[in-house]
Amino acid sequence: MLFRTHSKTADLIEKKFNSKPVAIRLVFEGKDVRGEIHPLPRICTAIDRAKSHSFILPFSSLTCPVAKFVLRGEGKEEIADKLFKEGLVSSEKAAKKLVSSIRHFKGNVIGLQLSPLEKARFEPDVVVFALKPIDTMRIASALAFGGTLIHAEFNGITAACSEIIAIPVKEKRPNLSLGCRGSRRFFKEDEILLSIPYSMISSLEVFLNGESKTPA
Repeated sequence: MLFRTHSKTADLIEKKFNSKPVAIRLVFEGKDVRGEIHPLPRICTAIDRAKSHSFILPFSSLTCPVAKFVLRGEGKEEIADKLFKEGLVSSEKAAKKLVSSIRHFKGNVIGLQLSPLEKARFEPDVVVFALKPIDTMRIASALAFGGTLIHAEFNGITAACSEIIAIPVKEKRPNLSLGCRGSRRFFKEDEILLSIPYSMISSLEVFLNGESKTPA
């Protein structure tokens, strides 16, 4: 039943918005999860691959320090130092302030389970879309029809991990992201990233089935 629902919704999304939504679930310590393992270095790389493949991304394969910090809270000082040395912030104080604002998990995430939504045989934590602005507006309108507003929060540095995974999961709200230096290479220039908690997918189903009065 769950798989059929995913397949139908994903098919409607692809036809309406020309977007392949990706389902993502956090894998915590002690959770028995089976599936093909892809040891990739970055979460953004994994999300791109998950448009067509179902697999598990182990935390141990990640080389991106921001991703490590977001998933397990590791290397906070290293991140701040890296941001300052690479000239991404104006001062060490600014680096510490930015890092302190990054949503992250603490210690017990061992990986991510990813899949095209249409093939997902699990209940995701979030569903991620890469959309043109007009389609982003349409999905925002669909969520607003049910009373949910999108308060976008992004910094151009932590897109594929904090902005589209940690914020929606921890705060139970959708979020927009413009990507970052690492993730932009996997998306078209006119695409915006949108991530919504899986619990809100029913609002999109109402819209996609033509039952709401949101703009077409």
